Amino acid sequence: MIYFIQAGPIGPVKVGYTKCEPKERLRSLQTGSAFKLRLVGYCEGTKNGEAVLHRMFRSLRMEGEWFRFHIGTMKIIYELCGFKLVRPVLGNYNANNIREALNAI
Repeated sequence: MIYFIQAGPIGPVKVGYTKCEPKERLRSLQTGSAFKLRLVGYCEGTKNGEAVLHRMFRSLRMEGEWFRFHIGTMKIIYELCGFKLVRPVLGNYNANNIREALNAI
């Protein structure tokens, strides 16, 4: 499962992979965080799929699996998690070609 956890309402977003339930992962991360974390969403995926997303969002990488908040990124995340929004664009990527890349692995 690929999950997206955000620190605060406009804070950085962690893009990660877990074999457990995303809510369990949120609880685990919350224990070590000084900021209130929230589960933005999750979708079916693999460790390789997580790596694809990390490469696609690399211009926003802060540290490790944490990425700067960007409205385009959030729209892509919402679409990947099944929420339909205005067609998101981040650089040359949008939810459709990200989904295609994830399905190709």
